[in-house]
Amino acid sequence: MPFQPLLPKTSTDFRGGDKPGTWIDGTVNLFRDLGDTLEFDAGINTEINSVPSPWSRPLQFISAFKNANYPSRDWLIAQYRGLLATLALAENLRLDITVSSVQLPDLQDNQFAKCIWGLRPRDEDSVLSINPDQGAWSEIFLFELDGVVIGMTSPATLICPTGYFPHQIKSRISWLKWETVYNQKYGRNDELGFFQDPIQNGLAANHKNILSPWLADLRNAVLNNPINADLSGNVARILDEFIDQLNVRGDGRYQPCEQPTPFGMPLGHKFTALHPAAAVIQDSHVKVIPSRGRNDELYIIDPRNLPGILGIPTRDINVIGSAPLENFDPNLHRGGNERFATPRDFFLDELYYSETPGLLPGSWLDQTVRTAKIDNLTILLPFHSWVQDYFSSEDLERNVSIRLIDSGHPRKISISLTMQLSGVERRVPYTVRQDFDLIPENRLSDDYPTIALWPNLPSNGAVQWTEFFLLESVSDQVGVSYSFQIQQPTDDGILTNRLIGQESYHYWKSNQRPDILEAQKDGRLIGMIPLKTPQLAPGAIDTWAVGVDFGTSFTNIYMRKGNQNPEPFQLNPALLKVTLGSEVKFKAFHDHIYRDFFIPDVLEPLGNVPPMSTAITTLGWQEPVNGVAQCMTEARIYYPNLSFGKFSQSVKTNIKWENFKYQKPFLSFLVRLISAQAAMENVQTIEWSISYPSAFSRAELNQYRVTWQDVLNDIKGITGQTHTLNPLQTESIAFSKYFADILGQTMVHTTCIDVGGGTSDLSIWRNNELIHQASVPFAGRDMFHNLLRSKL
Repeated sequence: MPFQPLLPKTSTDFRGGDKPGTWIDGTVNLFRDLGDTLEFDAGINTEINSVPSPWSRPLQFISAFKNANYPSRDWLIAQYRGLLATLALAENLRLDITVSSVQLPDLQDNQFAKCIWGLRPRDEDSVLSINPDQGAWSEIFLFELDGVVIGMTSPATLICPTGYFPHQIKSRISWLKWETVYNQKYGRNDELGFFQDPIQNGLAANHKNILSPWLADLRNAVLNNPINADLSGNVARILDEFIDQLNVRGDGRYQPCEQPTPFGMPLGHKFTALHPAAAVIQDSHVKVIPSRGRNDELYIIDPRNLPGILGIPTRDINVIGSAPLENFDPNLHRGGNERFATPRDFFLDELYYSETPGLLPGSWLDQTVRTAKIDNLTILLPFHSWVQDYFSSEDLERNVSIRLIDSGHPRKISISLTMQLSGVERRVPYTVRQDFDLIPENRLSDDYPTIALWPNLPSNGAVQWTEFFLLESVSDQVGVSYSFQIQQPTDDGILTNRLIGQESYHYWKSNQRPDILEAQKDGRLIGMIPLKTPQLAPGAIDTWAVGVDFGTSFTNIYMRKGNQNPEPFQLNPALLKVTLGSEVKFKAFHDHIYRDFFIPDVLEPLGNVPPMSTAITTLGWQEPVNGVAQCMTEARIYYPNLSFGKFSQSVKTNIKWENFKYQKPFLSFLVRLISAQAAMENVQTIEWSISYPSAFSRAELNQYRVTWQDVLNDIKGITGQTHTLNPLQTESIAFSKYFADILGQTMVHTTCIDVGGGTSDLSIWRNNELIHQASVPFAGRDMFHNLLRSKL
């Protein structure tokens, strides 16, 4: 019986000699056969470090591809698949992978490089079509991600992944597994990662559709005229198994990357087949549907709740491009207007409030708080300012919920916002929610700044108004600031400051209607004030005729809608009072702010429609010589308070006959008031009829006509309405036409006298024909004012 050699356990017996100590000649193949039949239990994730060669990793992969029974074959192939998927999807995952070249023959003056070159694998182990001139292993390319080498090229298997990675790339790739390994050199535990099979470890369904055809192209490149056909066949079978297990239906196709050197330098030979697939733009599942006209690049990052809402795992939830929610890194996808928000990102850290209700009449917040049966609070909406880039005040009103949590101490306010996400097959609702403690440190005083908007017109009406003014009181009569300030209300807002003693005011002028105001305290955002959206009152008539009698003391306005009867024009201030401000405690000061610096919220006197005073106030404007005042910020129509005495010096009167430079500001403001009221009813066309005293000289008449033409040209650019100016008529004729055309009086032997403030205009008619007209400088002020003044 022959003796058995002393060998490890093998799956095949090796015959020994007939006598102990007898040598048997054999070939080198004996060692290969011995290695291939060794039997031992290897851990599935065991790295073999005892192969006496610096080429141990490539040699292990060569062995695993050639030998189906190689002990750690499954683990090595899983890593192989992981690196393949990483390279193929580098563009889609926004992985900035670069390569560096190592040419060993050029490094022979280095002893280590010389040793490596001497121990290189055989040139026959190559799937390339043509080896480089100095041999298959003469040039190696290293793949690096964030400074970490994740693999190298191999002429035998195309790639060879690195065994372990440091933690700095932990969040970059889903199919990395991490283990804690004790570092004997430094006496510490290090977290190290390695590639896993991506199929069961985070590979998204949409990425499978890209990867499968990419692998098919790679397989074809491997089988194209290889040096080692057997090894090429083994590699192709590994790729086929990968493709089969991806289970992609149909003839998948991918778009090659357009860059000629996507890894930073050319690879050459068959390694060009490793170039990544081009980034694919696919529909997002988590894109927020914004308000009309708002930015549409908001994406929700919520791995905890989105899988349940969308019904798919995080690896299949597409955020942007083709990037899945799993391991999504927002920093890799910010290239334009994109914003990636978690639920917490919507809210400020704290909620600010006042213990007096109803301080924000111009915001829907007051009504929402009352609806929630919170009767003793005014709150600021605790959203970050960027929220208004995506949601209008009107949409926030529909989708914000406010609830009081009265149990426990302190009390809490729960704020939630529901929005629509793009979803998988249809839109789905998604809600963010945050609870806030009502703590004393965040309680605001009731001394809110006075904030008002004019004109209060919607942005979606048929008339596209493009001039808005927002007034904010900054400090009161003794220079005390208010409980908060507001930021620039629109991107195009232009600020004008006005100082009167200790009082300070801001005017914000903008081309678009402010929608949401940001409140600040000590330079820090403390909340938002979303404004109410005005509702149009459209009528069936889109044309108005407006007549203006510009008088010395008073101005009368009549209007006719379409073919209806003329009627006195009831002016509506079209004002939005955003805050109560000083009205809470100081009603007289409140009246002063609106009357002297803006527009009264009630145009006095009440009841019948009276003529309006022909007066303008320039309070706060440091009037330059020959300067022409601008509407609102420098000059405003003045509405007298009958309980006050005489006008202050800032109120300009007699602008018809003497203070000519105030005519245009007065008429501009008047036309804006009338046009804004027309816009609320979607009126597209206004026809203007203007009267003038026959006492005007030719120069005065020409200047008056030019002023009206300028005013109407200006308003056309602001409203987009059609404004036409009829030929001017004398006040005497206009007055007599009222009796003839409206009252139906026959003008047989008739004299009409229009007694104004500075002149009386008369016309004489016979048989309905004008015989004579004149204007005399004796009128109301001579009959009443001067007479009464002499008796005082």
